[in-house]
Amino acid sequence: MKKRNLFLALIGSLVFAGCKDETEIIVVNDEEAQEVWFEDVATNVRVVPLVSEEPIGSIRNMICYGNEIIALDNDKKTVYYFDNGTLVSKMNHEGRGRGEYVDIKRYTYSPSKKVLYVVSDDKILWYSVPGMRYCGNTPISYTMNFLSMHDDDHFFGVICKNQRFLAALIDIETGEITSEIEEISMYNHEESNISMSSYSKERHYYSKSDFNNTIVAVKPDNETKVLLKYNFGDKSIPEKYMDFDLKNPMNFGKLFEYMDENGKTRLLGNQFLRIRGNEISFWYYYAVGSMGVKNYFRYNIKDKTSTNLKGFRIKGINRPIMPFAVSDDGYIALFEGNPEWYKTDEEASSLAESILHEMKNQEINNPVVLFYDIK
Repeated sequence: MKKRNLFLALIGSLVFAGCKDETEIIVVNDEEAQEVWFEDVATNVRVVPLVSEEPIGSIRNMICYGNEIIALDNDKKTVYYFDNGTLVSKMNHEGRGRGEYVDIKRYTYSPSKKVLYVVSDDKILWYSVPGMRYCGNTPISYTMNFLSMHDDDHFFGVICKNQRFLAALIDIETGEITSEIEEISMYNHEESNISMSSYSKERHYYSKSDFNNTIVAVKPDNETKVLLKYNFGDKSIPEKYMDFDLKNPMNFGKLFEYMDENGKTRLLGNQFLRIRGNEISFWYYYAVGSMGVKNYFRYNIKDKTSTNLKGFRIKGINRPIMPFAVSDDGYIALFEGNPEWYKTDEEASSLAESILHEMKNQEINNPVVLFYDIK
């Protein structure tokens, strides 16, 4: 745990008090991150096989509510519904008829209503859970780039309408925008499926990605409150590459060109955001990883003290533990494929043995998930 100097401590206290001074920005330095073993910092660890008598396709992403897991496959065609780690039902309504979709662009789930909502072109389709029966739709007149629940009557969405990019509340029944939370940049719109993915009925906060990243809370009056601003110093993406809009698409291409050439040295953050009291934590990583495996860093700030961690390996498993989704009280890691792919020659810890044992016992290499939190 690394104590910040008095200046940064003062910044931290002002940030938590809701100060919006644009100059008060924390610089996160990956070179200061302390390498740790996963088991030295993990709490509330549970190994849960996702049990199914049929093959589960490779999982693209998932959302979790208590013992319920909704997972989307990599082809964006099939949604799996697990309860207590067991596959209860799946949905694949591919087509162009009533209640069907070409692919699933965005989705969210209401555990209180037991309804799955799926974005498809100019509608948000409704499906009952666990039966996965089509039961209605919400018409939309805008492009939806992110969708989550705000409460039982409203979605929280990131949309583009009339060339404006907005974070907004949307009436579930009518699709009307009931509250424009704030206007955002085109870059934030494009990144919202990552940076805003922690938003839920219980967690009314999100992140905005930019040269200076901003963590924002939505207050009960639907106004925003800035909680934290930070960047990665000279490892941030230069500000000039994030200055683009629909009227100037050439700059979007310049960003891609820049990232193709410099992504291995540039850091991205605002992922798997958690806020508990006056504690804020998020994960960050290099924009271009190795063989698709991101080496994550976790930054946490609480009571004027920051913790910057990296590593998160388990002895006996050759890959770092990477967050894949947010749970009610922490995070979820995902293990897919053959357990032999994960083994090392070193002596395995009891946790590694447990994970590999559950993977070995799975039918047709179906996934195993690891629930955990970080101290």
